[in-house]
Amino acid sequence: SSSDVGTFGMNTPAYFCIDNVGNYPLSTNDIKESKFSIFPNPSSELVFIRNYDQNIDFSVSIFDVYGKEIIHNLKNPKQIDISSFAKGQYILKIESEEGTINERLLKI
Repeated sequence: SSSDVGTFGMNTPAYFCIDNVGNYPLSTNDIKESKFSIFPNPSSELVFIRNYDQNIDFSVSIFDVYGKEIIHNLKNPKQIDISSFAKGQYILKIESEEGTINERLLKI
């Protein structure tokens, strides 16, 4: 605190001491590199899914922005036809033994 206080607060500078400064992780979960690629995104007709680890089986589901499941558990698809979907944003969910990946998909 300062004894030199004016209408708008302290008139003299205040100093603070900071201890234990360093680089610390902001989270405890490691981010794993995705083994899947979804392209093109945005798309108007076909979306392709590339699995970089051919030894992993996976399933794909697609949800609209309201959470309604549009496509349910396609097994190991290489492409998905979204031409009948309404324009908008969707969530593409990939599930495998490695875990779950959620990607945004934009239909134009």
